[in-house]
Amino acid sequence: MNNNTNLIQQGLQYHRSGDLAKAESCYTQVLNQDPNNPDANHLMGLIAKQSGDLDTAVQRMQKAISKNPKFTEAHYNLGNTRWLREELEEAVSCYDRSLELNPEQENAWVNKGRTLQHMGYTEKAAKCFRQAIEVNPQSGKAWENLTFTGKYQKDDPEVEQMRNALEKIDPRSKAANSLHFALGKARWEQGYKDSSMAHYMAGNSIARSQANYDVSTDERLFVNIAKNLDNHQIKRLSSTGTGEHRPIFILGMPRSGTTLIEQILASHPRVMAGGERYDLENVVKNVRFPQNEQIAFPNWVKVLATSDTKKLGQAYLSKLPAASEEGIDRITDKMPGNFRFLGLIHLILPNAAIIHVHRSPADNCLSCYLHNFTNGHAYTFNQTELGRYYRAYYQLMQHWRDTLPQNSFLDVRYEDVVASSEEQIARLLDYCGLEWDDACLKFFETERPVKTASMEQVRQPIYNRAVERWREYTPYLGPLFNALGDLAPDLSNLSGK
Repeated sequence: MNNNTNLIQQGLQYHRSGDLAKAESCYTQVLNQDPNNPDANHLMGLIAKQSGDLDTAVQRMQKAISKNPKFTEAHYNLGNTRWLREELEEAVSCYDRSLELNPEQENAWVNKGRTLQHMGYTEKAAKCFRQAIEVNPQSGKAWENLTFTGKYQKDDPEVEQMRNALEKIDPRSKAANSLHFALGKARWEQGYKDSSMAHYMAGNSIARSQANYDVSTDERLFVNIAKNLDNHQIKRLSSTGTGEHRPIFILGMPRSGTTLIEQILASHPRVMAGGERYDLENVVKNVRFPQNEQIAFPNWVKVLATSDTKKLGQAYLSKLPAASEEGIDRITDKMPGNFRFLGLIHLILPNAAIIHVHRSPADNCLSCYLHNFTNGHAYTFNQTELGRYYRAYYQLMQHWRDTLPQNSFLDVRYEDVVASSEEQIARLLDYCGLEWDDACLKFFETERPVKTASMEQVRQPIYNRAVERWREYTPYLGPLFNALGDLAPDLSNLSGK
């Protein structure tokens, strides 16, 4: 085994343990001796991807492939990176090349299927998920994604296949977590409500057992945000940010209707969909003060100079992509969790549009509980914690209403959009300074990739099936309703909607 091989192996050990700095040091030593080394370039690309530097990740992986065109894993990871860059057609091509080299890749089939799903090709996506299941009949992710390509009848043989798969795997594994959520959806559609909720509860229990989370930490954070961004600080820093009006922030709880609002706005010829962007969170995390390097948001608001707000606004704007077509002068940022930074957005980008989307607390929390979040949102795995988190979010939003100047943001209620869509769309466009366009009313005809759990819903006309959905689930939601307290629905009259 030569020195470069030793360094690669050593780097991989650091990489797997999460020590990216030491892993990068090993790979760099290899590249200093052999700049064209495919393995080192590929692994450096993975580090760049993990660090959020997607441009460098693509360059490194492409270099690895140029030196070894049959590098299956590099094609696959280039596909994953292209997906993160919203280059979905290119991502599919990368997965195809990887699968040509090795068709026995479960993850490549799943990720290709997910990408096609986001692009609106439901039938093609289903074929990919079934290919993954052929490779591995216990593929939890393949089964879970497959359930979102159709509905299940009582005699559907795939449900029994899922149940058999679940019996053969570690009951606390991620695959079991996915299979429980898949069976939760399928069994509800078949009419077996008790069985369905037992699976949803089991899936959430597995996810909660693997999460290092304490809801009281978020509760304290939200209180601290309100304390630091109080009336005094808002007045002190008002009118000091950048006057750019390009961003349209769409925020709120997950599963509140934010994707629907983005789809409506992205149907306007002047608006580009930006999707769920981490740009603002990264700007907030990277704020540093010479006198105190360790101070974190929101505590640094009190030492923020009036000249800093414009810099923060410009730092955010510098991360936004260029317009995809001529005539586009607005871009959406649909990161729901930006509700935490709503007051800060008002200060650093006072002319940006901010849209807060909300819906019935019971419906919102139920939708969160029935969705298998795999990246954060650990508060959704337990009904009591979910209810507590929702109350903390609700109180922070009330603080913004009480503290910020009138019309600093627009409250949009999902149920109102469902009940009177044309009126609410006109209200949205007027707030954003956009002229009426009929395409916004026919948002479901707009062809664009959608990378959230609501991708199927926003390709349909507005429907009211999700309004007061909680009523069907009432027997199973006691802990949630108790935690919501006065935000819970009135259960004294449940005789229909």
